[in-house]
Amino acid sequence: MYDQIFIVRSVLEVIRAEVRRAGRVETGGAMVGYEAHSNSLVVTHASGPGPKSELNPTNVLIDGQYAHSFCTRIFHDSGGRLDYVGDWHRHLGWSLRASGRDLQAMLTIEESRCCSVKYPVSAIYRFRPEHMVAYVLQNHRLKRVPLKWLDAAPRGQSVP
Repeated sequence: MYDQIFIVRSVLEVIRAEVRRAGRVETGGAMVGYEAHSNSLVVTHASGPGPKSELNPTNVLIDGQYAHSFCTRIFHDSGGRLDYVGDWHRHLGWSLRASGRDLQAMLTIEESRCCSVKYPVSAIYRFRPEHMVAYVLQNHRLKRVPLKWLDAAPRGQSVP
């Protein structure tokens, strides 16, 4: 399992914009990044939910075709260094705890084998007061992992 998850600050700007656009419903999207040598994960990109997504106050269903296209483009642009690592979504209330639906979504991701990393990530964002937490799927359970923000991708890992 990862000791830490690092998220590039530009990802936060994408998430904030998607949350403002969504209003009072949940929203989310795909995250792209890479496993670092230091037993950590770096998230470099995030998408919105896509045009065929389903957003409502209690859950979000991300447009899979849109997310796949987003991740594939970044994978090719990065020469295969960056790939799909998991999803992010917004919780409307105060809680940043992973729900049963969150676990089920990550189990579906694991079962589909579409994730490029051993431990898929689920990041949960809250707008007010602003905060974000990250979970990884390990042994069919979501485990919280410390999250840190990066101003830019680490040296040697440019963001396309």
